[in-house]
Amino acid sequence: MSDLEEFKINIGSMSNEKLCDIVIAFRYLGTLKEEAVLCMSELVNRRNNGDQFPYETYIEDNLKTLPKIKIDVGALIKRMKIL
Repeated sequence: MSDLEEFKINIGSMSNEKLCDIVIAFRYLGTLKEEAVLCMSELVNRRNNGDQFPYETYIEDNLKTLPKIKIDVGALIKRMKIL
């Protein structure tokens, strides 16, 4: 069983905050894309079933607390000798 398949099985038992944290990780670092999509779907399903957790606000407020990441792509490429 792959990690993503296991994630799909366990997503229903995750807290709203945990689901949001995975979405935040994707939006901030660009990681866990497939998991983030599944988390957003789960959050929307929960909302449609009556859960009133303000996930949009939770995600936006927590993203605002994270420091801005500034990457000099040119310097990074030179350092890694990609080009």
